Amino acid sequence: MSLAAAAMLLAACNKQENEVADIWNGEIRLASGVVVQTRSTANPPDRQIASGQDVGVFISDAVAGSTVSENLKYDADGSGKLTLAGGGAQPYYPQTGNAVSIYAYHPYNAGAGVSYDFEVKTNQGADNKSYYDSDLLYSQKKEYQRKKDPHGLVFAHKLSKVVVGLTAGSGVPGIAGAKVEIVGAETKGEFTPATGLFNTKTNENGGVQADVQMNTAITSGSYIAIVPPQTFNTGAKFLKVTLSSNGVLYYTLPGEEDLSLQSGKVYEYTITVNLTGLEVASTITDWENVGNVTGTATMQ
Repeated sequence: MSLAAAAMLLAACNKQENEVADIWNGEIRLASGVVVQTRSTANPPDRQIASGQDVGVFISDAVAGSTVSENLKYDADGSGKLTLAGGGAQPYYPQTGNAVSIYAYHPYNAGAGVSYDFEVKTNQGADNKSYYDSDLLYSQKKEYQRKKDPHGLVFAHKLSKVVVGLTAGSGVPGIAGAKVEIVGAETKGEFTPATGLFNTKTNENGGVQADVQMNTAITSGSYIAIVPPQTFNTGAKFLKVTLSSNGVLYYTLPGEEDLSLQSGKVYEYTITVNLTGLEVASTITDWENVGNVTGTATMQ
């Protein structure tokens, strides 16, 4: 053997020794993504589940119907990767070669069974996790064939998102440090992981009403909050703006039609804060724009 050939062989051997072999033993690998909405950003929580958040996963044999794993906890890394949380039993494809059926939800609940009560945080501005933990996501049941590469679970938002942008108008020294709340919102509902069905609870069936403080840290220049789908009556106070000077202004719903917040939709409000009240323009978005209204509010 020539010296050149020997050197090439030695280099190839060293490369193989330094590479980490990806040995696959039939384990089920998963990844995640969130259904993209109009005007969404590339960052969590619009397109990916945020880092540090957990997902619950149910897996069964797609042919036999038998359970493979139930409510396994996976950790998200913010870029789409899902890693089995410590202590969880690694799920494997059936030895028969059958496909598997998978459905999943976020945030993880150790007590998730047939159904359970889910409640959004009333102070989603306390920290980003309070907002993330209010974002109920669901990946519907689907059949997945046996393969080595991760299956991408696509999650959809089950609740409603409200976005508010504030602008200082006439007679207002500034809006820095202002607080925005959704007034008297229903915050609780019943969620069924097997179907993805969420039913908002009201006063008649154990619901909880509260003002929901919006988050300002996740999306620069915007106040955001998540609440269950519900209806706010026309003429009712919907948004409360508290200035750093302790001045309080309300946006009261105008018109003859009630405001019905629907699952998976984003309700955007652009508010100009004037000394005598608020000037408001609003837009409802899903995958496309479906309408807008304008209105005013007064200081109290």
